[in-house]
Amino acid sequence: MTGLWMLSYVALWILFLIVAALLVSVLYHLGNIYNKIEQKLPAPTKLTVGENLPQVDVQTMDGRLMSLSQFQGAKTAFAIISPGCYTCFNMLKRMANGDDSLKFPVDQTVIISLADRSATEEMTRLAHLPETYSVFLDTSKKLKDAWGINTTPVIVEADEKLQFLNQRAIISY
Repeated sequence: MTGLWMLSYVALWILFLIVAALLVSVLYHLGNIYNKIEQKLPAPTKLTVGENLPQVDVQTMDGRLMSLSQFQGAKTAFAIISPGCYTCFNMLKRMANGDDSLKFPVDQTVIISLADRSATEEMTRLAHLPETYSVFLDTSKKLKDAWGINTTPVIVEADEKLQFLNQRAIISY
């Protein structure tokens, strides 16, 4: 009986190694497929590097209109979110926790929500976003149209003159 047990033990290890090799191969190919899909995704905005950001008015959380030109003079990252978007919520949570991968080479980060006040307040509250972040609303979708936002969350970085520097679509967390 000992020889049969040894043979089955060796056979199980060989089977395990074959399955492990197949799994590694599948994961490798899935990574390649993901990279190819990601390269074909459209740019998250229609902005051009070096051009001034199209000016739009956004609402403050207390309902006042404010022009984004107010941020001129400081390098700014505009984080555009949509309440109800799971990836947006996770990004806000990570920002609230001080995640280094979401610290941008700018002077300030501004949150702009593409939804109404109550949904935005609920999302920022659940994410425990500190009040140090300025949160604005674009309920009229003027920002979305002017900047060509086609996905959220997206980070738009601008220099002191509000010229477009960079964009980052946050795909998943």
